[in-house]
Amino acid sequence: MLLLILTENNEALDDEIEGAGGAGHLPRNPDGVPTRGACKQIKTSRIVRTTREKIRVLYNSVSRRATSSRVHSLLVHDIGAIIRSHCPMNMCYWRSISPSEKKDLMDEITTNFEISSKDSRLANYINRLYNGRYREFKAELSAYYKLRKSHEDALANPPLEMLDRGIDQWVELCNHFNSDKFKKASSVNIENRSKKKYNHRTGSRPLSYIVEEMAVDVMPTC
Repeated sequence: MLLLILTENNEALDDEIEGAGGAGHLPRNPDGVPTRGACKQIKTSRIVRTTREKIRVLYNSVSRRATSSRVHSLLVHDIGAIIRSHCPMNMCYWRSISPSEKKDLMDEITTNFEISSKDSRLANYINRLYNGRYREFKAELSAYYKLRKSHEDALANPPLEMLDRGIDQWVELCNHFNSDKFKKASSVNIENRSKKKYNHRTGSRPLSYIVEEMAVDVMPTC
């Protein structure tokens, strides 16, 4: 059996907008640093097909981290793919999505992962990952909205990632992005980020994994 022990810790924009007159993919990485495209769950499907076993997920209550950063990445990327493909985006916040819709979305991850439904700590961990990926996708949609010429232009040109969800979801999301409440919160967040003296950048791997590996490297051997 392929045993993968996972724990806590969180968290893709595509091509540039194709033109002012038509819908396009979400803008990817405003800093211009090359990044991977959106995950389509291909890697985990290949693992399950090869091993003929689902990837088993266990919660480590001591470290509260995945023991393997690679395995953690597989889980997070698949959740991101589920959010992009199936999650309703008209609720504005993950916490606002109905319990039944959340259950349907969380059931999707069990296609390739074996996750115990009896472990509440594991369920909370998975929920936090979904929340993080939801916020990330929403931020990408917000970036797309801001790149349009106007609110009306954004309404008329939804990104391709939103077309299958129906125009009503995009309209509600645009109205959310255009609200005074959202604009105020966005301005506060931008100001807070500008006050940071140091930006910690470790790529897609959580800093906790890097720290743990450094600790192992310096441990004395008997």
